[in-house]
Amino acid sequence: MIYVDTSFLGALFIPNDAWHVAALAWSRRVKAPLLTTDYILLEFADGFARVDWRPTADRVIQSMQANPSIRIVPQSRSLFDRGLELYRSRSDKD
Repeated sequence: MIYVDTSFLGALFIPNDAWHVAALAWSRRVKAPLLTTDYILLEFADGFARVDWRPTADRVIQSMQANPSIRIVPQSRSLFDRGLELYRSRSDKD
């Protein structure tokens, strides 16, 4: 399972992104199941908040939600709290 983050999604769907060509090539090559979270999808939607980009973001998210080879971890207070605790415990990381 391969983790998909906001940077990858942005690169994949923004043609003038510096990583667009690489993201597109990788997405066509990879066959492993993908993993992401509701938080990533929300951040992706926020990045596509312009009126003319919103339909694209909506289509991408709906497509990911319908794809059985993409696991989307649902958001929860418990998950957020665990992530925040990890963040707090890594005060030595820049």
